[in-house]
Amino acid sequence: MSENYPILFLPSVAVPTEYKIKGYGSKLNLPERDRQSHSDRLINSFDRILATADRIRSERTAVSLPVKTGSYIEFRSSTGCDLATKSLEDIRVGVKLLNVREKVQDGVKQTFATVYIPQGQENFFIRKIRKFKNEVDKRSKLPKNFPLVTSIDDVRLAILESFWTDPPALIPGDDDVYVELWLKAIVGEERGVITETAEICQTLSIEFFENKIIYFPERIVSLIRADRSKLLNLIESCRHVAEIRKAKEAASFWINEPNVSQAEWVEELIQRIEVKASNTKVCILDTGVNNGHPLLAPILNDNDCNAYNRDWGVADDSGHGTLMGGVSGYGDLEQALQTDQPILLTHKLSSVKILPPVGNNDPDLYGAITQQAISRSEISSPNDKQIYCCAITSDEIDHKGRPTSWSAAIDSITSGQVDDERRLFIVSAGNVKSLGEWNAYPASNLLCSIQDPAQSWNSLTVGAYTEKTAILDTSFNGHSALAPLRGLSPFSTCSSLWESRWPIKPEIVLEGGNIRKAPDGGLYENFPDFSVLSTSFDIQNNQFDTIFATSAASAKAAWMAAKIQTEYPNCWPETVKALMVHSAEWPDTIISQFGFDVQQKKGVHDLMRVCGFGVPDLNKALYCGRSTLTLVAQEYIQPFKFNDDNRPVSNDMHLYDLPWPKDELLGLGATQVKMKITLCYFVEPGPGEVGWKDRYRYASHGLRFDVSNINDTTEQFVKRISVASERDEFEFIGDAGSERWLIGANNRVLGAVHSDVWEGNAADIATCNKIAVYPVLGWWRERKHLGNVEKNARYSLIVSLITPAQEVDIYTPVEAKINVPVSITM
Repeated sequence: MSENYPILFLPSVAVPTEYKIKGYGSKLNLPERDRQSHSDRLINSFDRILATADRIRSERTAVSLPVKTGSYIEFRSSTGCDLATKSLEDIRVGVKLLNVREKVQDGVKQTFATVYIPQGQENFFIRKIRKFKNEVDKRSKLPKNFPLVTSIDDVRLAILESFWTDPPALIPGDDDVYVELWLKAIVGEERGVITETAEICQTLSIEFFENKIIYFPERIVSLIRADRSKLLNLIESCRHVAEIRKAKEAASFWINEPNVSQAEWVEELIQRIEVKASNTKVCILDTGVNNGHPLLAPILNDNDCNAYNRDWGVADDSGHGTLMGGVSGYGDLEQALQTDQPILLTHKLSSVKILPPVGNNDPDLYGAITQQAISRSEISSPNDKQIYCCAITSDEIDHKGRPTSWSAAIDSITSGQVDDERRLFIVSAGNVKSLGEWNAYPASNLLCSIQDPAQSWNSLTVGAYTEKTAILDTSFNGHSALAPLRGLSPFSTCSSLWESRWPIKPEIVLEGGNIRKAPDGGLYENFPDFSVLSTSFDIQNNQFDTIFATSAASAKAAWMAAKIQTEYPNCWPETVKALMVHSAEWPDTIISQFGFDVQQKKGVHDLMRVCGFGVPDLNKALYCGRSTLTLVAQEYIQPFKFNDDNRPVSNDMHLYDLPWPKDELLGLGATQVKMKITLCYFVEPGPGEVGWKDRYRYASHGLRFDVSNINDTTEQFVKRISVASERDEFEFIGDAGSERWLIGANNRVLGAVHSDVWEGNAADIATCNKIAVYPVLGWWRERKHLGNVEKNARYSLIVSLITPAQEVDIYTPVEAKINVPVSITM
C-alpha cells in the first residue's frame, strides 16, 4: 500500500487581475408587430384595467373592506416568444416585478409576469407604449421601448393564478389550507410590511403566523391559512403580495424492524473506543437522538441534545434520528464490531429534534424550523465546528429543481447571509418509495425527482448506490437483489426531469441499500442483509437496528465530512464539500445500467443527473501519494464593483501560476496524466420567481474556472477569460474548447460546485499550469439598490494531478515550492 501524504494548502497566491468586458447578453425572441395597431390595443387594455381597478376599490370601500393602494397587473408574452421582464420594473418610481412564470403547452413556452404599479404611477406603462408608438430612438433607429412593448402580447388585472407559482391544481378551494405568503419588502422596512399584512389578514379572518417568518433580500415569507376566496380578498387588500405557494409537509420514514440484539457486542466495542478531543460535531436534524445508547453516550452529551419545540422533549420517539446518529458517529458500525482493533472516534454528535413525538408538524415553514434548529445547536456549542445533516424531505410538490422557501433558507444560513458564518449542510436526496416504482427499476428512478429541500445550491445533496447484493440469511434462498453490485440504489431519486438551468443533484452517492426480490417477484425493503447496521433507539429491546435509503447515505456523508474537518481543522465548509466531490468517481455499473455514453457530453450530463460526481473516496479526499498531488486554495474575491459612472461591473479575476512539477511531467512525455479541478463556493439566495430570469437571479454571484491552453501567454489567457466572464449564467456556451475536458464547460457550470477532469499527455499538461477563477453575473451586481455590489465572496479551489507512474515523485518537488512566493508577470 502506498504511503499517504497530507494534501497541500497553498498560501495566498491568487493574483487579482482587472479585466475589460466586451459585452454580453442574448437577444430576445420577439414577434413581429404592427406598431400602430399593437400600441392602440395595449393602451385600450390598460384603460380598461385601470377603470376596473377603480371600480373594485370603490365597491370595497362602500362595504368597509380594506383596499390596497396601487394595482397588480399581469403581463403575457406571445406563445413561443420572450417577455422583456427586465424592463417591467422601475424601482425609482416603485414599479415592482413580483414574479415570472412560464407555461409550456405542446412544447411551446409562454411567459407571464405579475407587476405592482403604485398609486400615482398608473400611466407608467401607457407612457412607454405611447413613446413606442410615436418616437424613434436616435441610436438604434428602432421605436423607443421596442423590446418591452413588442414582447407584450396582452395585459390584465392580476388574479389569484397570477400569484400562484406552484402547480395550479394545488390552488386552495373552499376549505382553509396552509399556504406560503411571499411579500415584497424594501430593505429596512420589513417590520412595517409584516405589521400591515398581519392587520389586513386579521380583518379578513385569515390566520397569520407572525412567528413563522423567513427573511430574504426583498422578500418575506410567512405562513397563513386561507381558502380561495380569502386569498382573492387578500390580493385586493394588500399591496405587498409577490407570490403565493402551497405550504409543504415533511415526508419521512421510520424503521422498526430490529437487527439481532447482542448487548455483548456493544460492551466489547466500548472497551476499544477512544474518543479524540475535537471541536468537530455532526449535528443531526431529525427525530432526536437517544444518547442513552451505550455507543452514543461517549460522543453525544446531554447539553448537545435540543429540540425545536422544547415541549417535545429531546428523546427520539421513533428511532430514525438515533439510526442517523450511529452512522454519523461510527461510519461503518458493522466493521467496527467485527474487528478487534481500537476504534478512534474523531468527532462528536449533537442533535436537534425537528419533528414532534406524536403525529406530524402542521404544514409549516420548514426553512424557519431549520434555521431556528441550527441556531439552538450553536447556542449550546458556540465554539464547535458543526456539520449539519438532515434526512427529512418533502415530496408533496414537484419543484423541478427551482428553489423553495425551505431550500432557500438553507442556502441563506449556509452562506452566512445574515451572520457571515458559513456552514456545511448535508441533506438526503429523498426516496423512491412505492412498489410500483420499484417494479420499473431503474427507469422509474429517472422519473422520481429529488425532494425539497435537496435542491439547495449550497448543501451537499446525497443520493444512494449500493454494494449490498449478497444474501447471507439461508432462510431466503432463491431470493435476489433488485439492484446489481455498485448499481443505483432502488431508493435513490434523481434530477433527470429538472430544467437544465438548475444545479447538478445529487452531488455524490453513498451506500443506501437494496431491495429484496422474492422468487414470486415480490419486492421488499428493510431487509437486514441489504441495509446498514446502526444504533437502536430502544435499547431495552434491541441494541442494533438497520437503516437504508438516502438517509443512510447522507449519514455516511456526514461522517466523512467530519473526518475531513478533523484532519484539517482550518478547512472551510466549502473546502470540505469540494474535497468530497473532488474525490468522487462514477461507478461503471450505473453507467452501463442506463446506457450512458460518457464519450458524449449529453451522456455525461444525463449520468450526473442520476449520481452527480459519483462515489466519494475518503482516502483520496484526505491524502496524496508520491505520484498523486492535491493542492487546495481558500481565497476571498470581490466579484463586482462600481465603475467611474457608478454602474455595477465585474471586478477581479484570480490568476494562479501553480507550482507545477514541470520537469517531472516533461520527463513522462506521452504518458497519460489526469488533472482534476474542483471549484466550490456558497451563494446567497435571492428567491422568488423574479430570481430565475434575466437580471433577477437566484444566486448572488457565480464563479467559474478555466485553464490556460498549451503555450498560452498570460495576455492571451486573460483576454479569453474576459469574454467568458460576462456570459449569462444560464446561457450555454457551446463545447468549443471542451474536447479536452471529460464533463465539459456546459455541464460543469450548473450550481455552485464545479468539477472537471482533463486527461492528456504529461508533457502537454506540464505547460498548462495557469488557472483562472472569475466571476459571472448574479443579483449582487444586478440589484445594486440592495447594497451588495462590492461585497466579498470566498471560494475553495482544488487541483489534483494523478500519474500512473508509481515510481515518479511529483509530490516532493511541489511541496518544496509551496512556501516560495509566486508572481505572474503581464
